[in-house]
Amino acid sequence: MATTCCHIRDALTILLRQILRGVPGSLSALAREAGVPRSTLARVAAGELEASPELVAAVADALARWSETCTTGTRRLRAARERRAS
Repeated sequence: MATTCCHIRDALTILLRQILRGVPGSLSALAREAGVPRSTLARVAAGELEASPELVAAVADALARWSETCTTGTRRLRAARERRAS
Protein backbone atom coordinates (compact mmCIF):
# COMPACT_ATOMS: atom_id res chain seq x y z
CA MET A 1 0.00 0.00 0.00
CA ALA A 2 2.81 2.43 0.83
CA THR A 3 4.30 2.00 -2.64
CA THR A 4 0.98 2.83 -4.31
CA CYS A 5 0.56 5.88 -2.10
CA CYS A 6 4.06 7.10 -3.01
CA HIS A 7 3.42 6.61 -6.72
CA ILE A 8 0.18 8.59 -6.50
CA ARG A 9 1.91 11.40 -4.60
CA ASP A 10 4.76 11.41 -7.14
CA ALA A 11 2.25 11.65 -9.98
CA LEU A 12 0.41 14.50 -8.22
CA THR A 13 3.68 16.35 -7.69
CA ILE A 14 4.73 15.97 -11.32
CA LEU A 15 1.34 17.14 -12.56
CA LEU A 16 1.24 20.10 -10.18
CA ARG A 17 4.74 21.17 -11.26
CA GLN A 18 3.64 21.09 -14.90
CA ILE A 19 0.54 23.13 -14.12
CA LEU A 20 2.47 25.68 -12.06
CA ARG A 21 4.77 26.32 -15.03
CA GLY A 22 1.78 27.29 -17.19
CA VAL A 23 -0.49 28.97 -14.69
CA PRO A 24 -1.97 32.22 -16.05
CA GLY A 25 -0.77 34.47 -13.28
CA SER A 26 1.79 34.67 -10.55
CA LEU A 27 2.51 32.02 -7.95
CA SER A 28 1.71 34.65 -5.34
CA ALA A 29 -1.77 35.23 -6.75
CA LEU A 30 -2.43 31.51 -7.05
CA ALA A 31 -1.18 30.85 -3.52
CA ARG A 32 -3.41 33.63 -2.18
CA GLU A 33 -6.44 32.22 -4.04
CA ALA A 34 -5.64 28.68 -2.86
CA GLY A 35 -5.05 29.76 0.73
CA VAL A 36 -1.56 28.26 0.84
CA PRO A 37 1.87 29.83 1.37
CA ARG A 38 3.59 31.08 -1.76
CA SER A 39 6.75 29.39 -0.54
CA THR A 40 4.99 26.02 -0.64
CA LEU A 41 4.07 26.45 -4.29
CA ALA A 42 7.56 27.74 -5.10
CA ARG A 43 9.18 24.74 -3.39
CA VAL A 44 6.92 22.29 -5.26
CA ALA A 45 7.67 24.07 -8.54
CA ALA A 46 11.41 23.91 -7.82
CA GLY A 47 11.28 20.21 -6.98
CA GLU A 48 12.15 20.77 -3.32
CA LEU A 49 8.82 19.58 -1.91
CA GLU A 50 6.28 16.95 -2.85
CA ALA A 51 2.66 17.95 -3.27
CA SER A 52 0.15 16.62 -0.79
CA PRO A 53 -3.34 15.67 -1.93
CA GLU A 54 -4.64 18.60 0.14
CA LEU A 55 -2.36 21.06 -1.66
CA VAL A 56 -3.41 19.70 -5.03
CA ALA A 57 -7.08 20.06 -4.06
CA ALA A 58 -6.57 23.65 -2.90
CA VAL A 59 -4.79 24.61 -6.14
CA ALA A 60 -7.41 22.83 -8.26
CA ASP A 61 -10.20 24.70 -6.46
CA ALA A 62 -8.38 28.01 -6.93
CA LEU A 63 -7.89 27.38 -10.64
CA ALA A 64 -11.58 26.45 -10.98
CA ARG A 65 -12.57 29.77 -9.39
CA TRP A 66 -10.25 31.63 -11.77
CA SER A 67 -11.76 29.73 -14.67
CA GLU A 68 -15.29 30.69 -13.65
CA THR A 69 -14.26 34.33 -13.31
CA CYS A 70 -12.55 34.32 -16.72
CA THR A 71 -15.47 32.58 -18.40
CA THR A 72 -17.94 35.08 -16.96
CA GLY A 73 -15.75 37.99 -18.03
CA THR A 74 -15.39 36.53 -21.52
CA ARG A 75 -19.16 36.18 -21.90
CA ARG A 76 -19.75 39.74 -20.72
CA LEU A 77 -17.14 41.18 -23.08
CA ARG A 78 -18.45 39.25 -26.07
CA ALA A 79 -22.03 40.27 -25.32
CA ALA A 80 -20.98 43.93 -25.03
CA ARG A 81 -19.06 43.69 -28.30
CA GLU A 82 -22.04 42.15 -30.08
CA ARG A 83 -24.42 44.82 -28.73
CA ARG A 84 -22.07 47.52 -29.92
CA ALA A 85 -21.70 45.93 -33.37
CA SER A 86 -25.49 45.81 -33.83
